[in-house]
Amino acid sequence: MWGGPDTLYVSLRNPYDRIGDKVYSRIYEFDDFSAFNLQWQTPTQLTIKYGECNASYVDDDQTNAQENKVLQKEANWGGIAIQYVDAKYKARR
Repeated sequence: MWGGPDTLYVSLRNPYDRIGDKVYSRIYEFDDFSAFNLQWQTPTQLTIKYGECNASYVDDDQTNAQENKVLQKEANWGGIAIQYVDAKYKARR
């Protein structure tokens, strides 16, 4: 990307807080966010569905791993259970 890698993140907050806490963040080098989805199963269960970047037309596992690096992944936050689901979707340049 032009200014370096982009970071995609999900933040949760209580209604009385101005700023939330990051519960999920990762490097994601594309503008195609169609595989990402948040879904509340119940008031205390959140599912985060995510996709992957495919860094190049020639598969390079090391480059792909860097461009899909997960920086933070919380399983629980404030009594909320967070489940992560791989959408099995790969964006391409």
